[in-house]
Amino acid sequence: MVSLYSLFYCTVINPDLGELMAKETEKSLLQSGMPLEAMAGKLDKVRQEFSTSRQVIQSLIGQTFVGSIASLIIGIFIKTKKNSI
Repeated sequence: MVSLYSLFYCTVINPDLGELMAKETEKSLLQSGMPLEAMAGKLDKVRQEFSTSRQVIQSLIGQTFVGSIASLIIGIFIKTKKNSI
């Protein structure tokens, strides 16, 4: 469900998410005094991280991992009753 929302958000609601995040990162890096050569690599990584495909894949992996861990933890505390017939 979250991955579908991520896909919808990155394609319909905010298709320029990667570029917006890169611009904000660039502002921060300029204020910190980072050289332009070092900044280019970081901005490419930010664009990749906030791409539509990366957002969908991260949500799929996150949901699977967190859901599995949560299920295991809940399973420890919930006991099923045995039916004695």
